[in-house]
Amino acid sequence: MVNVETKAYGFVDIPDSRVLTFIKPILGFEDLEQFALIDVRGLPGFYWLQSLDNKNLAIIVTRPDKLLDEEYQVQIHEQESIFREMKLISRENLTCYLIVNVPQDPKQMTLNMMGPIIVNSATLLAAQAISSKYTDTKFPVFHLPKEK
Repeated sequence: MVNVETKAYGFVDIPDSRVLTFIKPILGFEDLEQFALIDVRGLPGFYWLQSLDNKNLAIIVTRPDKLLDEEYQVQIHEQESIFREMKLISRENLTCYLIVNVPQDPKQMTLNMMGPIIVNSATLLAAQAISSKYTDTKFPVFHLPKEK
């Protein structure tokens, strides 16, 4: 267990199995390597990706299989060395998260499909990759019909 000071909940105990080490950083946060995955209270399927190096930095992420109608496929052809660096032997150990942008109106929430966070669940090594399949950084979470 690791006791972490979080942006959302103050101090919380996090199991070691929820602490990730980034071998390739999140864009814009190149100096931060350690993050914890914390369930967002009252919002199943969403997680805080809380920096262990900066208590004021927490990013909301979700697993694409929880929100998307079709399967999200991680395709990072020009960056396959990431898989080796993460010591990923089997795709069964690959878990993918998408960064969630939550504006003032939560109905306008979007997913960054282009920059997935990939995790080797066996080694807890993680990286942000650039998808060669998806180019959308503002994919709407809620497919609401346009108001007339």
